[in-house]
Amino acid sequence: IDPDYTPQQVAQIKEGMKGYNQMVSKKLTGQSNPVDINNTSERGHYDQFGGRGMALSQNYRNSTVTIHEMGHHLEHHNSDVHYQAQRFLNYRTQGESTISLATHTGHVSYDKSEVTKPDRFINPYMGKIYNDNNGRNYATEIISMGLEKMWADPVGFAKADPQYFDFMY
Repeated sequence: IDPDYTPQQVAQIKEGMKGYNQMVSKKLTGQSNPVDINNTSERGHYDQFGGRGMALSQNYRNSTVTIHEMGHHLEHHNSDVHYQAQRFLNYRTQGESTISLATHTGHVSYDKSEVTKPDRFINPYMGKIYNDNNGRNYATEIISMGLEKMWADPVGFAKADPQYFDFMY
């Protein structure tokens, strides 16, 4: 964990790691994949291409964001999890066209290149599309957002989107 974090932020990050470990089976995580947790002035993110780090922004260093970014880590390091997440996303958004996240949500923090297939997800970010230059999908928000909802409000998640909840469970 980056030494620039305050003791309170470190405690929140550790709480998130503990929650993640309570929710995610060791069968899925396999061998320990170390994660570097770094400071950033940008939006928090998982380093998909470096493969082992997450950056948490000044305003979002808490247990929920930690769990979210660990979901990306899990999907990146377990090809079966990625495959199932992509399959679920494709199933739920079949026939939908991509639309701009910024336009759809009204949040100017999203880049013009960020697109989603909003489906009937609780949050349109859940349908975010991550394609490389060849059009191949390399990540989803299905696992990360699902874990975040399971942690923050599992009963509300189950009521709002039982199909997605069941997929995550």
